[in-house]
Amino acid sequence: MIECFDDRLKDLVDLDAQVEQVATGFRFTEGPLWDPREKALLFCTPRAHEIQRWSEKDGLTVFREASGSAAGLTWDPQGRLLATEPRVSRGASGRRVSRTSLDGTIEAIATHFQGAQLSSPNDLVCLANGDVIFTDPDGGLNHADGTKTPRETPFNGVYRLKGGAGEPLVVTGEVEGCNGVVARDGGTEILIADTRGHKVWSVKEDGGPVSVFADMTRGDVIGRPDGMKLDSQGNLYAGGGDEGVWVYATDGTLLGFIGFPERAINMAWGDDDFQTLYCVAMTSVYRIRMKVTGQKINP
Repeated sequence: MIECFDDRLKDLVDLDAQVEQVATGFRFTEGPLWDPREKALLFCTPRAHEIQRWSEKDGLTVFREASGSAAGLTWDPQGRLLATEPRVSRGASGRRVSRTSLDGTIEAIATHFQGAQLSSPNDLVCLANGDVIFTDPDGGLNHADGTKTPRETPFNGVYRLKGGAGEPLVVTGEVEGCNGVVARDGGTEILIADTRGHKVWSVKEDGGPVSVFADMTRGDVIGRPDGMKLDSQGNLYAGGGDEGVWVYATDGTLLGFIGFPERAINMAWGDDDFQTLYCVAMTSVYRIRMKVTGQKINP
């Protein structure tokens, strides 16, 4: 299940580590997030328009219905749940970034850029200062009948909400296939998954030209980067391929693949020690124990 191309991978995971399935029966899963307060994993099922909750104690339950096809989840510094909602569906507003307060109240924190409605916010990360970085590709504007709602914004963008509120500011509009996003070095560098371009791009926090952090190709294997996470050492884990999670060192060197029984979509670090990597796939959720702790996303 694990392919090693660089011995540094052996410091991150046992090459004989076993993958465990923890939940199954979905049509598509996305946006996993560990809740250490409840010792539970939250994750999205966009095609069911729900957010699920799984724990060892309670098993699987529905955390939120009418989710706007939520695809990305994270916490803000106050412990509130932030979600990207790509689609208008089943009574949910969609095409926004939402925040769920501790009392359960849900409000929109981003819906437009310079008067134009956002296309389909996909993934997000929140910095320690409360700034929210989110991606807004246009894939959610596609319809099952082959038609597409016209995009209102001038580009597929990566945006920043200063302090989690106000008018979104452009980080970059150069990544047409923008998808997953993580922040390195305290948020001074943003890494962006480019699903269409098969790359991971790097851009400084205040914008500027993008540069290639990783080209997700290896021989005949071409990755389609989707969700991404960092470990506590700064190594990058990128989902989006049948070969599994692509693991990159801090210098962009491909260390290897962590394979799963299905196409890996996104990941979250969890359990009490943040040393378990949970992976959401096409129909199931899996986990694998690691040697390294993850970058903690604490509520």
